[in-house]
Amino acid sequence: MIYEEGKITPVDAKKLAVDVKDIFGIRCKYMGYLFKDIDGKDKKKLAFEIAKTRVKDIYKEKEAEPLPMEINYEERKIDGKAGYGVVYDGFMLSRILMKFFPFKIGREIRVLITDRLIATFDTDMRYHLRTCVLSGGWNLLSTNGLIHAPARPKEFYFAKKFLGEKMDEVATKEIENFLGDRFLKENDPRLQDAMLSLIIQALFYSEFGEGFCSDKKCRLFNPHWQEEVICALVQNGEMGLCDKHKEMLYSLKNDKN
Repeated sequence: MIYEEGKITPVDAKKLAVDVKDIFGIRCKYMGYLFKDIDGKDKKKLAFEIAKTRVKDIYKEKEAEPLPMEINYEERKIDGKAGYGVVYDGFMLSRILMKFFPFKIGREIRVLITDRLIATFDTDMRYHLRTCVLSGGWNLLSTNGLIHAPARPKEFYFAKKFLGEKMDEVATKEIENFLGDRFLKENDPRLQDAMLSLIIQALFYSEFGEGFCSDKKCRLFNPHWQEEVICALVQNGEMGLCDKHKEMLYSLKNDKN
């Protein structure tokens, strides 16, 4: 089941549900805007809980008592009246959604396509932005994560280091133009197909306990660089799975039948 929230343009969540069925042969249903039926006290409670999952210190993994203005922002975000820019602990946020929108794990797979920036606390004792957070409950797939989490081509960072304080908005734009299509940008049409890959990763994680692949040309590869995103996750409507995961998908479809 696919839900959405936020300003996820140019991703078409409804079409993604169709693509999952047409390309992979897996039944999938588009459920619409996640928060459409929540209001009143429940909305205030949800806003409060979501605000607690904000990452305020990238070196500390803990909930923070939210400020009134942060709760107000989350209420507007629930109503679709706020943008993005806040970073959330992905696993904490997934648990909050499970609390407010529970379902029986194992019977269905739920994904939320969102414009929120999501992060997880890693072994180097700091938070890192992620394209997705896969869990036994709600799977969070971030459009802005696809844009901002994987590193850009190395030339971008060489230029940034060389220019230092001269790396202003104009210089950044010039470098981005020079790099061309080697990374995903806002409103990039390739985000649609990349998001399809994240949905398939959520499916494999939920069904087999693994969401990633070591093959850099497989949709299940976990990219750390933008060029890897484009190579693995953007398959232009093709199945794009390695032989191992094609076989696993085939066995899954037979089991479902």
